[in-house]
Order: sequence, then C-alpha cells, then structure tokens
Amino acid sequence: MDSSISLDDETDQAAPIFLPVAMVIPYVPPTLPLLNGNFEAGPANWTQSSSHNWPMIVNSDQVEGLPTHSGIWIAWLGGDDDETSTIEQTVTVPPDRPFLTYYHGIASEDACGYDFGRVLVDGAVVEQYTLCRNNNTPDWAYRVVDLSAYAGRTVALQFRATTDGSLNSNLLIDDVAFNSATTVRAAPVPFRWPAGITR
Repeated sequence: MDSSISLDDETDQAAPIFLPVAMVIPYVPPTLPLLNGNFEAGPANWTQSSSHNWPMIVNSDQVEGLPTHSGIWIAWLGGDDDETSTIEQTVTVPPDRPFLTYYHGIASEDACGYDFGRVLVDGAVVEQYTLCRNNNTPDWAYRVVDLSAYAGRTVALQFRATTDGSLNSNLLIDDVAFNSATTVRAAPVPFRWPAGITR
C-alpha cells in the first residue's frame, strides 16, 4: 500500500487541508430604551403592582379631576392605607443621557416619616422622599436622578410608594425620561389635587 502523501498532479505539491475554525462571539444584549415614559400609551411597557390590586397607570377620564403633568395618563401610586405600589420597566441607561428625569406630585394628609416615595435601580434605592403634608407640591416637581454609575447597563427601573395604616398619601409620576443634563425642564405646571379624591 502506498503511504506517501497525495500530491496534486499539476503542481506536485500536497493538496491543501481546510480545518474548521471555532470562533466565540460573546452575546451582546440589545439596548432597551425607556418606552412610554409619559404613559400616553396607557400601561404599555410598564409592569404594575399594588398590594390592594389597584391599577397604577390610569387616565383623567377614568378618575375625574386626576391631575397630570401632560396628556391624560398618569402613574398614581399610593392612595390607600397599608399600600405598596410599584411601576417597573427594564431599560438600558444611555451613556450619553444618564440623568433620569421625571415630574411628581405629592398629595398627603400624613405627618412626615411614615409614607415614602422611592426610585430603585435593580432593587437598590437611588432616591427617596417622604410623602407627607409638609412635602405636598403646589406645582409638579421636577426630579433628577444621576444614574451615571449605571451608564450602558440594562437595569430594572422602579418607582415605588409605601404607606402606613392611616392618613392618605398619593404620589403621581409623569413624563419619565433620560436626559444629558440636569437642567432640562419646562415652565412650572400647577399641581391641583381635588378635595375628596380617593381610590
């Protein structure tokens, strides 16, 4: 048996051997923009939860007199005793726009130190304030949260309100966005909470 290497008849050279090459291409998750930050698409793109099964994203046609910063839809957190309310969305924090901005309105009957509003990223509190009479807002308050530490990362962004067993507190959120600077804001919009409005 001839054990010599097979040669190409025309060149008298060994025929080329092609070997497969394995390449490892790392998975790059897709960039997830913040969607429906003004809530005008209703509850789309947000996950809602309420310990009393209230809808969190509602419109001013459903609840007469409910204030909004813009449009007719709003996220209404709290509004009941012993309530934990959340809205959440998975987003990628834009490296060129790492400042989370939003407007909120507070309408509370409680003393300070019992009911709270919070912003969380991946379960960590990045902003907290007390919902109480002293912090009630005459205008929609413009809020800025620096999320530069999360720039480029895909995270769970959550707004949360927690209340105790007495004296109603409400936290309204509108016009959530990412911005490149802390000073992007419009003229003040009055926040008018109708007397007697309840869940």
